[in-house]
Amino acid sequence: DADVDRVSISTNTEAHTVTLTLKEVAVAASFDNTSSAAVSGLTAALSVKVGVSGGKALYLLSGTDPDNLTTETLVAAEALDGTTYQAQLAGEEGNVVYWLFRLGASDDQDAVFDSLQPQSFYAVASGNVWYGSVSTSASLASNWSKGEVPASSDAVYVVESVKKREIDWDIADATVASWTQIGNVTVSFQTASNSTLTVTGDVDLQGGTWRHDGPSATPDKAINVSVGGNMTVAAGVSVNAGNGDSAGRGYSRGNGPGYLREAGGSFAGEGAHIPAADFTSVSTYGSILDPFSYGSGGWGNGDQYAGGGIVKLAVAGTLTVNGTICSRGFGYALDAEEAIGGAGSGGTVNITAGSLAGTGRIDADGGNNGLYGPGSGGRVKVALTGANSEFSSFSGTIRAFGGAIQNATQANLHDLTPGAAGTVCLVEGNSAPVVKVYNEWRHGDAVATWRVATNSAAIPSATHLPAKQNGDSISALKKTKWELSGHGAIRLTANAAIASLTLAADDGSQCVYTDGHKLTVRTFTINGEKKKGVLTAADLPGIIVGEGSVEVSSGGFGVFIR
Repeated sequence: DADVDRVSISTNTEAHTVTLTLKEVAVAASFDNTSSAAVSGLTAALSVKVGVSGGKALYLLSGTDPDNLTTETLVAAEALDGTTYQAQLAGEEGNVVYWLFRLGASDDQDAVFDSLQPQSFYAVASGNVWYGSVSTSASLASNWSKGEVPASSDAVYVVESVKKREIDWDIADATVASWTQIGNVTVSFQTASNSTLTVTGDVDLQGGTWRHDGPSATPDKAINVSVGGNMTVAAGVSVNAGNGDSAGRGYSRGNGPGYLREAGGSFAGEGAHIPAADFTSVSTYGSILDPFSYGSGGWGNGDQYAGGGIVKLAVAGTLTVNGTICSRGFGYALDAEEAIGGAGSGGTVNITAGSLAGTGRIDADGGNNGLYGPGSGGRVKVALTGANSEFSSFSGTIRAFGGAIQNATQANLHDLTPGAAGTVCLVEGNSAPVVKVYNEWRHGDAVATWRVATNSAAIPSATHLPAKQNGDSISALKKTKWELSGHGAIRLTANAAIASLTLAADDGSQCVYTDGHKLTVRTFTINGEKKKGVLTAADLPGIIVGEGSVEVSSGGFGVFIR
């Protein structure tokens, strides 16, 4: 790849301008290993072709420490049209050596300066290294250090090579031994949602991004990875199936089961809407217990209002998240003048792991937006399968908020209420699933006062129980324990039964829109107080809303002695 950097310098006598152009660069590295546990030596042959004007000599600055590079003269610039430089680097413990180099030149007054931006490469003593020599395609053998597409016995290293190419993972149902990712590299999964990357060992994401292709009117791609060992997502690393590169990854603008004109996209709940919109036909969809659905697009003036995509991770060992795993709906930036559309809904994050650790963030938030409303939250499910594994070992954030509005002025001007929260389903071992519905009314990332529409005809946005389309059966939901907090609200779309319903407050900030249906629960708790009997809006005004009821069933059992 060619990089061009023009630098002007001044000496004590007069100004000099030197132009240095890097036309070609190639690096070949080989190791001299004395043991399998350490690198004993690296020979790196660097071939550069440059163009120099106004310069006297060319310098190479190289080394493994960016703050302590060695400067050496390559050749007089006037004679240089391509040369080979070899450097012997000291061995380092481990399997990977990082090497940094940049080129400099001197003028006719011998003033030395650095011209080209630093170039870097990683050399690996063993394994199959992504070099991206020819293209971005992972299925092309010549892009890999072994000259072969990764196989089941390969330790895969995805590194920020000299070419600095991202990688399009277009190998269906591949199996590799391990995956280590270093540097600012983007891996874009182009595999279909029903194909899996299987890593029999560990995955260590030290840098960069994972994403999948999209959005589309008929999305079919996903980040779908099975890990036989442990998986680490380091700080600053993103496994992102939504709101990246100016687009979501799920259904495109105007598409998806939850799309409705003049509204934010719906998924687990209802997207926000202007009061004039006919919201009775909105569709919610997808499983709470085992989600695998794309977020719906919103209604806007461009193609960017897409829903979130799908992240599905199955990790046998410990999943450590210090970075981000997310699938967010897309809307314009909250302070953008163009933010006049309905945002997309959040997508799906579905994780199974032996245990969960870290301080990062897992979310499927709805997209932020202005005039026609934010999108609803998507669906998050995290199941811990290890013996005695608990969510208390993770100190980060797991959420599926409805999207935020631009500001209070926009909210009041268009009488907008928040987009509904998504669902967060948490499972510890063989315990019953806990479904959390939590929402905040935000202006950007700042928590704002919860807003109720002034138009009494406006239908408040709420999370549906059960989903209207392709959701869990009533019988499958009977063992679930639901917890409403913040401004979480649920809307019954049919008669339903669950194990328990807990509301964190009794001030009406959490509520049940019955819509003429009956919800049967074994326990019903509001602000620590257990309720009994058949309860209606007359019994709990502001908490139970509409015609219908919440019925507390004892769920007792009989003992027969013969």
